[in-house]
Amino acid sequence: EALARQAAAQSDQSQAQLEAAIAGTRPERLRASEAALAAAEAQREGANVASANAARSYEERFTYRTNLAVAEQAAEAATARVAQAQAQLDLALAGQTDEVINAARGDLQAAEASEKAAAKRLDDTVIRAPSAGAVAEIILRAGESCTPGSVVVRLIEREDLWVKVYLSTVAVTGVRVGQRAEVRVDAYPDRVFEGGVLAISDEAEFTPKNAQTVDERIKQVFWVKIGVGDGEGLLKPGLPADVRLPEAVPETAAETTPEAGA
Repeated sequence: EALARQAAAQSDQSQAQLEAAIAGTRPERLRASEAALAAAEAQREGANVASANAARSYEERFTYRTNLAVAEQAAEAATARVAQAQAQLDLALAGQTDEVINAARGDLQAAEASEKAAAKRLDDTVIRAPSAGAVAEIILRAGESCTPGSVVVRLIEREDLWVKVYLSTVAVTGVRVGQRAEVRVDAYPDRVFEGGVLAISDEAEFTPKNAQTVDERIKQVFWVKIGVGDGEGLLKPGLPADVRLPEAVPETAAETTPEAGA
């Protein structure tokens, strides 16, 4: 977080420097340059008038020729001062050079890139779940190290609960994907949770270890996955359930100890 704040501060500073470079000269200096130009123009105008008067006097022989030369020199000097004042005003209006502005713009871009990188590094320290759910297992705890792609926790989506039941080779023949299912749990004996058949195994397997008797464990069965949605917000992973398939032929009922998804 400190690195991210530092990068943000550097970005703000670079932005201010760029704005100052683009803004160029302060308004006070601009006004002073404009005033100097106006004064120089006034002096030039006065010198030109004096020069013209001196020329007429020379022609009329009322003054010496030297007076004409002095007036002409004064007019030329005034013209030069006007040009100088105009150049100063142009420079003030132009503000900073393109090189200075480009350098400031480059500093700003570098600072912004640094800020984004720091924000990305900070964001990478936050662990986010891909979806809402319940924590089924904590794999890594605070203080433990991990590598990219490591599993930190195992989640169960509460809006996609399911149970697996195991049916005999005879019973499974009457079950189809999409058939309606009724699920009951001991915690809510008077409530029936509506579900449906999501998938049926295409290979037979031996009954899982959690079967109750030896005879049951040596049988070959097919698993059937029953979805129950969000279980009306009442079902939790690991609850034993009774499943009834009223649309199966013949109608089938099974008991199961749900796996992680239920």
